Amino acid sequence: MNILYVCEMGQVRSRRAMELANRTSNNRKIIARCAGVSEVSTNPITEDAVKWADRIVCMEDWHKEILLSKYPTIKPIEVWGVR
Repeated sequence: MNILYVCEMGQVRSRRAMELANRTSNNRKIIARCAGVSEVSTNPITEDAVKWADRIVCMEDWHKEILLSKYPTIKPIEVWGVR
């Protein structure tokens, strides 16, 4: 399963979630990546990343809103509420 974790900059919350998922996936059934929704992110969300993901997890509701405005046909998005 490919999981894309999303936060504002793609550097702290989503990166930590990605690292934890990759580290704890012993048999590599999970591959995680991270990205940010901010236009100044050094790791910005891309259409390719959205297409790659089987599951998308946003840290806050407004991250989800931005994704839906950019990619209206996106698959379901989970929000964790991590601030």
